[in-house]
Amino acid sequence: MTELTPYLNKLLTLKRQVGASIFVIGGLLKAIRDDELWKEQTDSWHGFLGLPEISYSQGFASQSIKVFESFSTLKVVVDDIEPYKLYLIADKVQEEPDKAEDWIEDARQLSRSDLKVKLGKVREYISLEGRIETFLAEIQPEPYIVDRRKDNWREKFAALIKTWEKGE
Repeated sequence: MTELTPYLNKLLTLKRQVGASIFVIGGLLKAIRDDELWKEQTDSWHGFLGLPEISYSQGFASQSIKVFESFSTLKVVVDDIEPYKLYLIADKVQEEPDKAEDWIEDARQLSRSDLKVKLGKVREYISLEGRIETFLAEIQPEPYIVDRRKDNWREKFAALIKTWEKGE
C-alpha cells in the first residue's frame, strides 16, 4: 500500500457515487419536466433550471435525463462508468438494446476519445485536424512551435502570417 492508495480508493468511491447520482438526478428532472412540476416555481422549464438553487444547464439536464431513460430499465450496474461516457453511448443502447452490454463494456474500458472514435463522433475533428496540418505545412514547411507561456508568442505568430502573406 502506497500513500496514494487511500486517496485513490476514496476518489473511486466518490466517482461511483457521482455515477449513481446521475440516475437519480435524471429521474427527478424527467419527472419535474414531464409532469410540468416546474410551474410551481417559475414560468418555464429553462427558468426552473436557472433557479439559483438548481442552476443546471440545459445540456446537463438533457444529458442526465437521457442517461436515466437509456439505462434505468437495464439490469446492469453502470455506476462505475463516467456519466459522460454513459451519455455518449445512450443512443446506441437505445438503438441496439441487444448490444447494450457490449457498449457498456466499451464505455467501461475505453477512454473518452477512443469511445468517441468507436462511435464515429470525431470524424469532423479528424478531417479538420488534417486540413489544419496541411495548411500549416504549406505556410511553414519546418516545424514551428509556439510557446504560449512566453510573452512574445503573438509577435512570432504575426511574423509567421506576414511571411506566409509575402509568399516566402
